[in-house]
Amino acid sequence: MTLFKVFFALIASTNLFAYQDFSLDLGLDTRAFSKVDKNYQEDYNFTFNSLLSYKFKNDSLKILLESYVQADPVDTDRTFLIPKDFWIAHDDGTNIFKAGFQIINLSATEAFHPVDVINSRFLDSNLQKPSKIGEPMVSYKRLFGESSSFKIMYMPYFVEPFLATENSAYGPGVDFDEIEVFDTPSTFEGTNQLHQGALQFNTNVNGTDLSLTYINHIDRDLPSFIPRGSKTVDGETVAIVDALYFRKQQIGLTTQSVIFDWLLKTEMAFVDWEQSLSTISILSRDDYAPVAISLETTQSLSSGSEITYIIENQYVFGLDDAVKTYIFFQNDLLLGLRYAFNDVSGKEIFLSVINDLEYGKQFFFNLNYSQRISNSWKFETGLHFVDALRSNNYIGLDFIDSSDHVYFNLKKYF
Repeated sequence: MTLFKVFFALIASTNLFAYQDFSLDLGLDTRAFSKVDKNYQEDYNFTFNSLLSYKFKNDSLKILLESYVQADPVDTDRTFLIPKDFWIAHDDGTNIFKAGFQIINLSATEAFHPVDVINSRFLDSNLQKPSKIGEPMVSYKRLFGESSSFKIMYMPYFVEPFLATENSAYGPGVDFDEIEVFDTPSTFEGTNQLHQGALQFNTNVNGTDLSLTYINHIDRDLPSFIPRGSKTVDGETVAIVDALYFRKQQIGLTTQSVIFDWLLKTEMAFVDWEQSLSTISILSRDDYAPVAISLETTQSLSSGSEITYIIENQYVFGLDDAVKTYIFFQNDLLLGLRYAFNDVSGKEIFLSVINDLEYGKQFFFNLNYSQRISNSWKFETGLHFVDALRSNNYIGLDFIDSSDHVYFNLKKYF
């Protein structure tokens, strides 16, 4: 750690006005599941994690180096080191050139994020907001006036999502043997080095924030699962499957506007799959269009606290049965409430429920409480509860029906 500081201190010494900052977050996250479907799945996890961040700015030169490490002694498959934002940039106030690992945030809504698909995620974590993994990227952003910008992104490498392993009650209890990329009409690529790109245009029109995106990349959300065999663990049969990811093009639009006392947010996308998929029956899937609409309003109380009410719906147009089987939220409604105490410890309570409007008994409940203990400590606790029943061939949230758990997280900031 000392050598790390000395190295970047030498960089900063080139200019007396250079800015640099180190920060370190250390965390202990625990979760206990109320039930597990398989004997070999863990009903308890605790992880030690750390986010190390270094920021440097010298005139137009900017550097941000963030990495996240997690260690789980119970389930070692949940031990990893990943880059977050890990880049160097030239920023003259109008033109921004950036190279390295980047986290791209395209979402506006609370729970449903059909447009925000560039980064892969760690899928053995918070269902509504799984952690993102930095994407290797070269980008250029041009600012226009006070509220408009254009950005072009080139991504030369497919970063694999972290899927829940067979040991995790947050997954289906199968062994994901291989992650493959299907990118051409007749072959599996066998490599993660692929040409991918995206465009983004942001502006404001009469008080409405608009963001238009075009993405051509390997999808991260809807793989196909191909059985490869089985094995025996603790006397039970565990399926071995490969996860196949496909190239897609996506056009997305997000908006934010104020209507009276309500904040209206929308996300809509059109997904166009690689056409050659239709030539292979087990991989065939139709194009589709997810639309998410959110309404938020905040009520101020005499005590100084605030209550925010959230109503959010996502409907996916054009889903074929093969894809609908595995997608979690294809016609769902979220009702949420956030109570902010607005006190010195930043206490906050968030409660939400998601219900499938088409298949009925598909519920996801989330309760979270967080607060600072001091200027450098924070804890949060809560529970996730899934009550899902399969309907004919629709799986939906039944995919993670055994993931009911309570959690407690403690974090120290340096």
